[in-house]
Amino acid sequence: MSASEPDTPLLLRPGGPPLPATTEEVDQAVIGATQALAPWLALTQRERVASVVRFAEILRDLVERYRDRLWELSGAIGGDAEEFLVDSTDELRRFVAQPVDLSPAGYRPGVCGIIHTRQRRPGKFLPRAVAGALLADSVVVVRLNPDTGALSEFAIRAGQGAGFPPGVVTTLYGDDEASDALTSNPLISSVLVDGSPTSVAHTRALGRRFGKVVIDYPDSPAFR
Repeated sequence: MSASEPDTPLLLRPGGPPLPATTEEVDQAVIGATQALAPWLALTQRERVASVVRFAEILRDLVERYRDRLWELSGAIGGDAEEFLVDSTDELRRFVAQPVDLSPAGYRPGVCGIIHTRQRRPGKFLPRAVAGALLADSVVVVRLNPDTGALSEFAIRAGQGAGFPPGVVTTLYGDDEASDALTSNPLISSVLVDGSPTSVAHTRALGRRFGKVVIDYPDSPAFR
């Protein structure tokens, strides 16, 4: 398949990833996620687990399909793109097979904002954050760096193929402005963040100001 064919992921076409989301675009994403919450909760827990497992399987299929192009992106995401995504699918499978209890961390179900700003074992922690929130009666809006665009592109496709109601998993590219917009949005119930100590401290302070639960998820026992 050539890079000009319409089925090719946008990241793999000429031009690279899109610009960071604006505050207005973040707000629209959160509204869409809010509308998806009721249809997601209408599914049984068994159905939700099956959807998350299917999500993982489709991610792996996409990696296989675009294996050659992913190798070309290895430098762009700060590591081997193929390993990044394969690790993600493996971790999702493991995590959904174990009981998930986020209440000790103070997690509040609803619309969860996930802010992923650095490559700290992303194949382990980011999929666990997504799966943990989905299985804790929540939908997610994930803010990714442009250099994690492969996961963003494939997550959208995998969510569609897994049968997630539209808006259950929303991914967007963002910068500090997008992170702050997500944290301060009144419809967000909890924020899971992975970043530098400075960025985590900033998000915690902003979260306190707006009454949010902010969890540094790679350091939380719930995600290990």
